[in-house]
Amino acid sequence: MYNCFVHYMKAFNLVWQEGLWAVLQSYRTPSKLVRLLNNLYDNSKIAVLVDKSVGKWFKAEIGSRQEDPISLLAFITLLERVMEKTRVQHTV
Repeated sequence: MYNCFVHYMKAFNLVWQEGLWAVLQSYRTPSKLVRLLNNLYDNSKIAVLVDKSVGKWFKAEIGSRQEDPISLLAFITLLERVMEKTRVQHTV
């Protein structure tokens, strides 16, 4: 018996984006949608709000977009691939 524990908040915030696009393509997600998501991530910037003051804007290189339902679905797809690979490796 094997157990897999995932800290979902940390995993969601540390998603390797290039790997995410590859996983989506491997599940035959339409390439137009993968390009659209990739462009959305590449062309967006984020800032941190501290004491009602917005900090400096920067580009995020890793992670998923908070409160974004498409990012959540893509994250779940990535986790499914991880679990699939884990099952395959342990059944051999």
